[in-house]
Amino acid sequence: MSVPGGIATMITAQISMLDADTTGVLVHNFNLGPIALQRLHPMIAPYFNTLETALPFLTFNPTPGNPANALTVTTVAGSGTGFTATVFLLRPHTLIQ
Repeated sequence: MSVPGGIATMITAQISMLDADTTGVLVHNFNLGPIALQRLHPMIAPYFNTLETALPFLTFNPTPGNPANALTVTTVAGSGTGFTATVFLLRPHTLIQ
């Protein structure tokens, strides 16, 4: 992708979790600064491709030890909570970082 600065402004990833899974790490390598993290970047938009029986409750938090480059995805484990989702991560413009 040819963008100013050579850094992607949006990435997509596919996450699959089974009923017993509770956490996963999504690495984005955006190298976000402290101001971007305070403003709750990157912007996250999940789209559920498949569901077992219920819509899962997900949380996305900066990964401890690597908050600038990764997100920890957390869900509640239980019967029928498995899913596959496409996640869109939007990087903030460099003017607001």
